[in-house]
Amino acid sequence: EFDSRAGDGQSDKELVRRRCLGNVRFMGELGRLGIVTERMLHDTCKKLLARKSSTSSVTPVGDVANDRQDTSSPGPKGLTAEETENFYMDLECFCLFLTIVGKNMDTTNGCKLLDQYFARLQRIIERGSLPPRIRFMVEDLCDLRKNDWVAKKIGQKYNTNAPKTIKEIRLEVAQETGVYVSPAQER
Repeated sequence: EFDSRAGDGQSDKELVRRRCLGNVRFMGELGRLGIVTERMLHDTCKKLLARKSSTSSVTPVGDVANDRQDTSSPGPKGLTAEETENFYMDLECFCLFLTIVGKNMDTTNGCKLLDQYFARLQRIIERGSLPPRIRFMVEDLCDLRKNDWVAKKIGQKYNTNAPKTIKEIRLEVAQETGVYVSPAQER
């Protein structure tokens, strides 16, 4: 499959990334439908948040000692460029996974584990070594949980990105200032 797509200009890394994201999306949808148990979903989260340290051992989710690292390097301390790239891909997969199935996992039993996952994400953000795209994904995921797993666009009363008519703008100004500007007063 990789050889047949090599002429399309896509690199092998991009194909692997897309395949990983597709698998995570599939697993998340299975969890959302209740086909996969909550325990398996939490195991998936733990594996996505585990990373290799400089000694090649897997760091558990709540290990605070290994989270305190030097922020001068662009990625996590002691990781090669490939390991750093894999770490970022795991974070992207984790964000996608919880975006899909987080609401189903945020139950009375799973709430404490989710708190640990989000505390870990917060420590990773505070370290300041994430690329902006990944950092904003993590921040969006945190916002999604704070908003009870309702996306901002769905939870908004009005579509704030749609253009407004002049009448709507006048009504907003009237509500804010108490003065309605009629079309005849503009001239």
